[in-house]
Amino acid sequence: MRRTVMMVAVAILAAGAGAKVRAATLAGLRTGMTAAQVEAAAPMGFSLKFFGREAAGSAALVKDADIFATMAFCRGRLISISRSIDADNEWVDRVRAAVASRCQPTIVTRTDPWSGPGGGTVEAVIMRWSDSRSRYEVSLAPEGRDGRGTLRHNRGASESVFADVDNPCRTNGESKAQQ
Repeated sequence: MRRTVMMVAVAILAAGAGAKVRAATLAGLRTGMTAAQVEAAAPMGFSLKFFGREAAGSAALVKDADIFATMAFCRGRLISISRSIDADNEWVDRVRAAVASRCQPTIVTRTDPWSGPGGGTVEAVIMRWSDSRSRYEVSLAPEGRDGRGTLRHNRGASESVFADVDNPCRTNGESKAQQ
């Protein structure tokens, strides 16, 4: 689970999202919120923990070992939110709802290295819906097995939102309009 959370956090930071925020919502959180607003909106018992500078770092809402969501902040505002969902019971419902409300997605696949038992890679499919304000993604990584059928890693699924696609917080310092 820790590996999945770290992969999600890295994906959020790598993908980035806009500080010129236009609200996108997920699980009761809204892009553009401050850290204080996120804490106030957090489910009971969860607290916000930062993994870097508060104004421009990644964070998670945590309670003991339970992680409600991971997120990224830029210039003191929430710019992306990601949370794990149940691959068996929630993933299809999220895809169905997004297709009904947003039309057909762009579908991409991703291969990440797996450094756990047996090594190899983790394959994932990501369904992505974008508009001028935000991007919504639902991803699924099936379980991985080695040649003998031994489980290497469990399946996982997540949903994420990213604020305004024109992003002044890109790692190269350029917004889409400047590229």
